[in-house]
Amino acid sequence: MRPVTPFPEHPKAGRSLLAFERDLPPWGPSLILLLCAVTNALGASSPLEVTLSLDAGLRAHLHWEPLPHPALYTVESTDSLDQVWKSVPPAGQWPIEGTEFVDPRASFLPAHRFYRVVAETIPEPTRAALISFRQEDSLSPDQVLDWAERIGITGIAGEVGVTLYSVLYETIDAQGRQTVASGGVVIPSETDAPLPLFSFQHDTVLDRENVPSRFRFDSLESLMPIFAASQGFVAAAPDYLGLGDSPGFHPYLIANAAANAVVDLLPIAAEIANAEGFETLGEVYLMGYGEGGFATMAAHRELESDPDSSLEVIASVPMAGPYDLSDLFLSSMLDENLDHPNPFIFPYWVRAYDDVYDLYDDPLEVFTRSVTTRALPRMNGRTDGEAMNQLLPSSHPRSLLQDRFVLSLSAESEHPFQIALQRNNVYDWKPRAPIRMYHCDADLTFTKSHSEKALDAFFANGSNAGELIDPIPSLNHAECDGVSFTSAMIWINRQRN
Repeated sequence: MRPVTPFPEHPKAGRSLLAFERDLPPWGPSLILLLCAVTNALGASSPLEVTLSLDAGLRAHLHWEPLPHPALYTVESTDSLDQVWKSVPPAGQWPIEGTEFVDPRASFLPAHRFYRVVAETIPEPTRAALISFRQEDSLSPDQVLDWAERIGITGIAGEVGVTLYSVLYETIDAQGRQTVASGGVVIPSETDAPLPLFSFQHDTVLDRENVPSRFRFDSLESLMPIFAASQGFVAAAPDYLGLGDSPGFHPYLIANAAANAVVDLLPIAAEIANAEGFETLGEVYLMGYGEGGFATMAAHRELESDPDSSLEVIASVPMAGPYDLSDLFLSSMLDENLDHPNPFIFPYWVRAYDDVYDLYDDPLEVFTRSVTTRALPRMNGRTDGEAMNQLLPSSHPRSLLQDRFVLSLSAESEHPFQIALQRNNVYDWKPRAPIRMYHCDADLTFTKSHSEKALDAFFANGSNAGELIDPIPSLNHAECDGVSFTSAMIWINRQRN
């Protein structure tokens, strides 16, 4: 390669572009490869290393090494150096995250074609930014008490009325990209004291409308943020990514996505309370059930691992959740004898992991044809879990899977699904704030062994902050929530006082 005249500075680059002419076979045209310098967010320039080759069809192949910081790339070309540089058609394909490109146009016309690759730094995604909020309802203290009595809850009657808001906010998804999430926020209607923050995380849902921001008043879970606010908390209840008004497929049991949805709604809840004239504290209390127990564990860990966070976890209550995905929960899916009360959670789980980690090209590589043709198309945000269970050919999770998938999963320690599961375990860490787990022994949806393993890990890691409560061992997953919520709310209020 021999240097050619430098070209004028590109508006998106930090330095002038320098061209190099590449020696090509005598049968081929002459091509010019341009290497550019790009400017990152700090204004420092770094080289973009690009290579060029021709295939048998005389198409240009460009490949470049990725920059050390997130960036998007655009390939531009011109047929003459005194003409305007234009994006290689079709222009709508740019920019891309990839680092290679094949120009579909043959390069024999014109005799010369010039290329350059321009990189643009991707700005850091915005987190915990309020997009909009809307008041949905308000309840008097008597109305809060009435709702509690309707569903058989005692001991956590409201002290004040509450105001209910639906919220849209910015957060980041499982890949670190900016996205939109929704949730519910409930604020006491009157108080003279600064308010701590409370976040409630709901259990597994398939129907994207069955979420806290809709305030359906049809379950204990939908009422928990209301009960908390009536006792003097600013209560947040994330819908989770991919549910409510959040786009895409729900990243079920993806730890960082769950934690992001929880953590980023907390300052939004405080902002709304402040806008309504209430003072808030940076003290945080967390509670969740089922998938919400998993999300609570992930959020607690995330908050305590961030030295720059202005929020402090005072206490958390993960209940009846799956915390060890790579061993205990995977074993449940592969157990040939397990008759599961909610088998839909397993294809939901694998489908969500494929969406994030690209585990398969065709769902038939993993699921039986019946699951692939009948059940998976109905995982569209409009079917609930009970209906999905009816669509499945069996309540035995193992029978929903292809034998070859199970064989490869069992035989390969580095199987992509195994690696993804290990990345999303949430039990092996060292909590500082008190963490009380609830789990009934008869729970088959997510077995009590998850909480037992988490407690053992806490102790092994040097933490004495954890404890495990089995309120009534004979209750199953659907029955254990009421008694757990009541006891947990009483305990949280004691931690507060």
